[in-house]
Amino acid sequence: MDRFQGNAPKVSIITVCLNSKKTIEQTIRSVLAQTYKNIEYLILDGKSTDGTVDIIKKYSGKIARWMSRPDGGLYSAMNQGISMSTGEIIGIINSDDFYTPDAVEKVVKLFCESDADLVYGDEMLVFKDGDIKKRESGDLTSLVYKMCISHPATFVKKDMYITFGMFNERYRIAADYELILRLRANGAVMKKCPEILVYFRVGGLSHTHTIECAEETKQISLMYLSKEDEEKYLPYIEQEYAYRMRRIHIRKTKEDILSGTISGDLVDIDRLKKNTVYIFGAGIRGSECFELLCALGIPVEGFIDNDVKKVGTRLKGKKIFLLSDIDHVKSFIVIAAQGVYEYDIRRQLLKNGYCEGDDFCSYLDLFEDRYP
Repeated sequence: MDRFQGNAPKVSIITVCLNSKKTIEQTIRSVLAQTYKNIEYLILDGKSTDGTVDIIKKYSGKIARWMSRPDGGLYSAMNQGISMSTGEIIGIINSDDFYTPDAVEKVVKLFCESDADLVYGDEMLVFKDGDIKKRESGDLTSLVYKMCISHPATFVKKDMYITFGMFNERYRIAADYELILRLRANGAVMKKCPEILVYFRVGGLSHTHTIECAEETKQISLMYLSKEDEEKYLPYIEQEYAYRMRRIHIRKTKEDILSGTISGDLVDIDRLKKNTVYIFGAGIRGSECFELLCALGIPVEGFIDNDVKKVGTRLKGKKIFLLSDIDHVKSFIVIAAQGVYEYDIRRQLLKNGYCEGDDFCSYLDLFEDRYP
């Protein structure tokens, strides 16, 4: 498609929300504070009852249009917002998330300087305990089997929606993935803005409805898999689905152990009884791992973390150390970090002479024999 004729195309930003009192003000403020000024901001509230509407009203003079009424769900509301928008570029930011100050400016610059129909960037993950971690958008070839770009960090020309359609409301969780694949299949030019554009709070719909998300993702992947790519990518689709389902089963097993629903003998804990146990990761997953090990009767000596600000403090009453503080010979380390951290920690341990399986493992690997 042709480049924009003007130097400052209008950008429509859409926020869909429901009972988002705790977070939506930060979302709104991040849009209003953008360094790029030709922005049309639309908010579609699904008839919140928790005070969300009062916050929206507080900023109503700076919002192009907002409404509060029952809708047909997340993607139905997004489609309404797209239909109402008048901008040449559309961005959708959830009421849990917020932009970096110059996100829109950087995106518009790339649109104007290229033939892009869609621009996407990187994001910072925000965890419940306050930890943040950069997550870079993946190689676009990975789109064949998973959503590897951040939807809140994605901006699309409105012409794309007009020509190829909006979100398919048949999908409740992964309609954003289907839209991206549909645009790609129709030749949309996708460009990456190599910048952090958004802060994304972990724990949204795709994280709370994990089985449905995994199943929709697999179904969509297969639907857009060409005959030419079937032999190459079908194994990746099956592996991705199996991996996600295994993590779901592991999480459920952990919850059942903690609640006493099942006994701890479902977990391979023999290797944890030999030496002093440390947990690598002093965050949410580290806390969960500590609770699990305690439920299994395994004493934990302390935590390890690479964040020097945490070192010397305590979590669950246990001291947090650097890896260099630990006696390698006498310790066994359980990696308990979010997925974006885990591979870095594994490499760090291997580089420092630890042997995977004998000296350390992931806490998810404790269940490996039970869920291959």
